[in-house]
Amino acid sequence: MGFRINRGIFQFKDGENFRNKFKIDEAGDMVEVDADGNAVTAYMKIGDTATNADTVDGYHATNAGGGIPVLNANGYWYAPSWINVGNTGIFSSTNNAHLLPNNTSPHTAWEMIGSKGNWSGIYFRDSGNTLMANANDSGFYNKNAGWQMEWFNGNIYLSKQANGGGTLATVID
Repeated sequence: MGFRINRGIFQFKDGENFRNKFKIDEAGDMVEVDADGNAVTAYMKIGDTATNADTVDGYHATNAGGGIPVLNANGYWYAPSWINVGNTGIFSSTNNAHLLPNNTSPHTAWEMIGSKGNWSGIYFRDSGNTLMANANDSGFYNKNAGWQMEWFNGNIYLSKQANGGGTLATVID
């Protein structure tokens, strides 16, 4: 393999032929070129800013209708349409939590993997409420007031106080 510079274009030898690879553009930046020596715009590079016209391998690289997820100015990934996770899901290495399709149940639901102190759940930060469960106990729990509704050993209990906490009343069937 060899290379040459022909009319400002870096060319690499592919067998007996030379193929265009790079050139220096008007701004002095090295850019990839196609077979005709035109700058290739189908690739995004680190530091590039996407516009509605930019595409990557045929997919929109912006938050225009459709497209791939992009990082917004607030540091969040934005997906302008559905993300199909297939048989996999979403994973957090921070707490080894997973959210994935439930393929083991006849019910169409999501499966959550990950626990703290043998408890699993969904915590609603602004309200202090958690949908909690472990092997023997489940229900709604408020971090400031205690259980609001609890199922334990076959019985359902409701909090007797407006703010929760205090004594739980048994629901009788």
